[in-house]
Amino acid sequence: MRIWIRDSHLSDSNSVNTARKHFAFSKIMKAVWNKKNTFFITTPLRNELAYLHFIFSSQKYKIQSPISHIIARDPDYIAYGDACLDGAGGFSTKLNFWWFIPWPDSIKNRNIKNFRTKYNTPSGDILSINLLEYIAIIISYSAAIHLFKTKQISPLHPYPTIKIFSDNKSALAWTTKASASTKAGKSLSLILASLLVNQPMGLWSGYVEGEKNVLADRISRMQTNSKRITFSSLSQVYPNLQHCRPFIPNHAFLSTIWEAMLSPKTFKLQQIKNLGQFSPVTNIG
Repeated sequence: MRIWIRDSHLSDSNSVNTARKHFAFSKIMKAVWNKKNTFFITTPLRNELAYLHFIFSSQKYKIQSPISHIIARDPDYIAYGDACLDGAGGFSTKLNFWWFIPWPDSIKNRNIKNFRTKYNTPSGDILSINLLEYIAIIISYSAAIHLFKTKQISPLHPYPTIKIFSDNKSALAWTTKASASTKAGKSLSLILASLLVNQPMGLWSGYVEGEKNVLADRISRMQTNSKRITFSSLSQVYPNLQHCRPFIPNHAFLSTIWEAMLSPKTFKLQQIKNLGQFSPVTNIG
């Protein structure tokens, strides 16, 4: 197909190429719109469409984002998270919280250390460390927004932001763009999206080198098979943890995460009502 551009302002090659692309794109979109064929919608896509329909049809959800969540500026709060093959953990000294969860056996049995082969299978039976690191970001964010929802913090303005640091670049990328490589990653992204909707606290993410993410790494390894570390001993080495309270994720919330990981093909997002609670006890094992 040959396109003649007569306008003088499109005489240069870049403008001509741009015009050609726009013209071709409009033709493609019109052809797709007029297509009468029936296409199969996968279960994950159907779930995402159902969730979008729920958001758009409900008047309590605002289809907008505060400008303070979009513009580049210093975050109001900072947190760190990490995961290993035995568990995950994170902390924020400014928000005064830390958390740790050991992976259930159903998750452990499908990581690369315990699976029968060292290589991924076509069906994706092995749960990659990227997914585990992504969960660490989700839980750190849930702890922060729980503080905000229960008015346990008093931010300086109505729309604060938190920046969560991780040493896993794939997990960081999924905080702004859903995973395209794994069904489990897409299901976890749906959980994160449900936490972000209508949320006054914005989420940013940042990369930190593994050797600089020492404290989060040590928290994630509090209950390894070879060695168990208590929070008391950890807070003695890192005194800035002594004033932090433990965040305990709700069992139903964790069950939703496990389901997204283990059964992504049939996963259906349920409304998350309770994220967890903060224990008044700080010096626990």
